[in-house]
Amino acid sequence: MPKKSNKLAIRLRPGRPRKHGGYSYLTTGKLPEHRREVSRYLTAAREGLIKDLGPKEIDLSAGQRILIDRIVTKLGVIRCMEEHVKEHSVMSGHNLAPCLRGSYLAYNNSVRLDIIAALGIDRRKEGWELELAEYIQVKDAETKEKAKGREKKVKAIVVPSASLRFVEGQEPSPEPENGGPGDEGQGKGEK
Repeated sequence: MPKKSNKLAIRLRPGRPRKHGGYSYLTTGKLPEHRREVSRYLTAAREGLIKDLGPKEIDLSAGQRILIDRIVTKLGVIRCMEEHVKEHSVMSGHNLAPCLRGSYLAYNNSVRLDIIAALGIDRRKEGWELELAEYIQVKDAETKEKAKGREKKVKAIVVPSASLRFVEGQEPSPEPENGGPGDEGQGKGEK
């Protein structure tokens, strides 16, 4: 009989290779035996989220508790995928590993959005619009100061301190002290 058992053992297929186990955790709520280290991570994550939202779980609303449970479930799937990739490879042939290719980014994005919703991270503080208005005023003032500085430079170049008058047929002469537009051809004291 020992010969038959050896032959029987040889004929048996080795079975399916281990998968990441994230989907079984999602459907059954139980982690596979080879993913027990993920359980400690998930427990710590849940406790941390509860502490962030309220000192105790009793202080949380039903919606907050549901969000925390969904976050922990999704984190479990993500962590199982990450552990699988650590043990095996990111690549499967010339392609990305199926667990990373199909849903890893979707689960990560979903967790991110849930955390934003639960913790209110994306909420803007009151007066944000006023801060923006103040910022615009400061920038406008800076722009006006720069424009004034440019005007002064241009005036210094265009308007010389002693201008010369040109009259046809005469040599250039300094402009009279009381002269101005419309006084052409008139010298000092002439009216």
